[in-house]
Amino acid sequence: MKLIDPAGREIKNLRISVTQRCNLDCIYCHREGEKSHGNEMSIDRIINIVESAAELGINEIKITGGEPLMRDDIVDIVEGISSVDGIGEISMTTNGTLLKNLAKPLKDAGLNRVNIGCDSLHSNGIIEKNRDVILPGLISARNVGLTPIKINMVVLRGINDHEIWNMIEFAKKYKAVLQLIELIPLRRSIYNKYKFS
Repeated sequence: MKLIDPAGREIKNLRISVTQRCNLDCIYCHREGEKSHGNEMSIDRIINIVESAAELGINEIKITGGEPLMRDDIVDIVEGISSVDGIGEISMTTNGTLLKNLAKPLKDAGLNRVNIGCDSLHSNGIIEKNRDVILPGLISARNVGLTPIKINMVVLRGINDHEIWNMIEFAKKYKAVLQLIELIPLRRSIYNKYKFS
């Protein structure tokens, strides 16, 4: 059995949010900055979901959160997912702040690549995910082969929209792919103030 979307395309990937917790508090996010564990799925539950998905033809898993690296067992989670027959690629979306020391263990566990959030090249008091905090993790990820690295930049009017060209050069310098992310209207006041149009 295969999963088919409304346009008739086969669904090959699954996103799994492994935590709501985060070590940052970005103005546009509904999850980041949460400190409590909440009710996080166990490794066994995550693996069961991935096994069921693989039986339906899913072969790509993206681990998300909150910040997935907040979980002490994240390397074990990746290793468990990589052991499931039929899973060909495992990627992770992270803010990159905890990646420096985890890049190699994650690669060894079976992680293939990372998406790292970086909204600015400068620390401006508003944007926490900037070059200074993500660069050590980005370099570690590149050095161990978690590639291609994708840099996710949420574009905010009047805050970082003037940095797009510089972000392109930054991504090019580190052989990363820059993805410009549209602000999602989770909080209407933030959306109306910062939506780039």
